[in-house]
Amino acid sequence: MNRSILTRQQKEVLEALLVQHGLVVTSQQVAQQVAHLSDQSRRRFIANLRGAGWLVRIKKGLYQIADLSSLGTLTLSRLTIAQLLVPESYVSFQTALQQHGLYDQGLSSVGSVALHRRAPVELEGTRYTYVTTQARYFFGFAEKSLDGRGVRIATAEKALLDLLQFQRTQATVDLVLELLRENAHNLDLARLTDYTRKLPTAVQQVTGFLLEAAGHKPLHEFHDAAQGTSVAWLTPQSSIYNSRWRIYTDPYFTATHIHT
Repeated sequence: MNRSILTRQQKEVLEALLVQHGLVVTSQQVAQQVAHLSDQSRRRFIANLRGAGWLVRIKKGLYQIADLSSLGTLTLSRLTIAQLLVPESYVSFQTALQQHGLYDQGLSSVGSVALHRRAPVELEGTRYTYVTTQARYFFGFAEKSLDGRGVRIATAEKALLDLLQFQRTQATVDLVLELLRENAHNLDLARLTDYTRKLPTAVQQVTGFLLEAAGHKPLHEFHDAAQGTSVAWLTPQSSIYNSRWRIYTDPYFTATHIHT
């Protein structure tokens, strides 16, 4: 049978699913449309739609309905897919920065912050990764409508802080510092400060240090963090102590980037 040909029953079921649920459906919702069939026949019905490319798998029991031009291929936004894979999550890191026009490099992965552990997922050439966080740090995002669904995307300020909290490397710190220096006019520094004060002390120390290095004056807002007993590390390679912020800095930044 030609892959593009639908039986009358298949066509009616897909049309009803689109009207009732939109592009994304569960196997249970498909089965409900053919409830008069036996369990085995319902499973075969779904398998036939999958085999012909009309139902494209997102994860177990969850599918996108394809059209004739996209048989067997996911056409949903990668951000929508990230949310569907883990509903209790929000897109962050470089992916969110890209959405805010602050990151212009190509990305082969989508990074998200989630309330529950989820192993990385490889789907049609894209790697979806999830960092697990506590409920008290699960904030700083807004819902955007994509593909007819709500998708949570971190604000630019929270995306920067998530990099500093969960992915602090020489490359990510360099990116944050560059954005604080060159794109502060596109950031809400008051919001950044408010968010930072809700995060662990180490993140406050690192953020305060980088804000100051970028030419801002954050000492008052982060006075408690700077005057406490905790010591933080800018990157895993950090070895030079900065007593002002009680932080070990990376020689790379001290020598070539930071002049405070």
